[in-house]
Amino acid sequence: MKRWFHRTGDLSLAALWVGVATFAVVDGLGAVPDPLAQPLRVALVLPLVVFVPGYALVATLFPRRRDPETDPGSAVELAGIERFVLSFVVSLGLVPLVAFVMNYTLGLTVLPILLSVATVTFVLLLTAYVRRVAAPVDARWGLTPITWVRRTVPYFTVDTSRFGRPGAFVPTTGTQRLFNVALVVALLTFFAGVGFAVVVPPASDEEFTELSVLGETEEGNLSTRAVPDTFQQGESTPLWVAIGNHEEERTSYTTVVTLDGEEVDRFSTTVDAGETKRVERSITPTEAGGNQTLRVHLYQGDPGQNPNPEEAYRTLRVYVTVQ
Repeated sequence: MKRWFHRTGDLSLAALWVGVATFAVVDGLGAVPDPLAQPLRVALVLPLVVFVPGYALVATLFPRRRDPETDPGSAVELAGIERFVLSFVVSLGLVPLVAFVMNYTLGLTVLPILLSVATVTFVLLLTAYVRRVAAPVDARWGLTPITWVRRTVPYFTVDTSRFGRPGAFVPTTGTQRLFNVALVVALLTFFAGVGFAVVVPPASDEEFTELSVLGETEEGNLSTRAVPDTFQQGESTPLWVAIGNHEEERTSYTTVVTLDGEEVDRFSTTVDAGETKRVERSITPTEAGGNQTLRVHLYQGDPGQNPNPEEAYRTLRVYVTVQ
């Protein structure tokens, strides 16, 4: 008797990979010796960026398999090799999209982007799991070794004539040639990325500045989740601006806060290399209204009396209502 979770092992394995890779990013694999930590981190994180997100989305869109004998009118089925290649292609489009959104919300820094990619991937895997389980057991697509080999081998023709048997992967049709080329390109891209990342470690924590806006929780802690979304007209509301300096040198910053384009606060601060400074400020709105945009612009040095928002080094946006 087939269990209710039959043919969901690939999704569980992908979710486990997302969890382990996220832990490697957050924890930094501090318990692993330095010579091994970087290659291991790359080996865990790179599939999370170039393969798993696309696989999760493809699994969400195509949870079923097609039986041409009993279900001839169903949608076109994606075989294992097609899903494998398409996962790389979709990831190359999905991950930059997440980075684009992060650039206009929390900022373009490595850790938030990787955590966002992991979150999006996990949500897609959960959605794919629900859709696959909702399908009849025999209609579900699943990555079982025997079935995958049986369905993948027809895409290639193995030439063993040099060993005395008829038939070294010589395609006989245009479709087989297409998938040969796509598979080779995907594998070369993946392994070239792994090799480059191992030889040239990414400067994920060098020469950048982190910017965040914090509010005070009921327990007295500072958190981005505690930033108020409602202000009172004419009343001061405390906020904290956190600036993390990873520029490898002491840097002077100027922070300009605007509310719907009108400057409401400005201050300068100097942050030592490797230090994160939290500065308490007060915002006093003068006009009531909903859907107002509070922007925090961070400049290196002095931007002058009329700073150009487009020249800001970092910018954060918070949507608020002034009552």
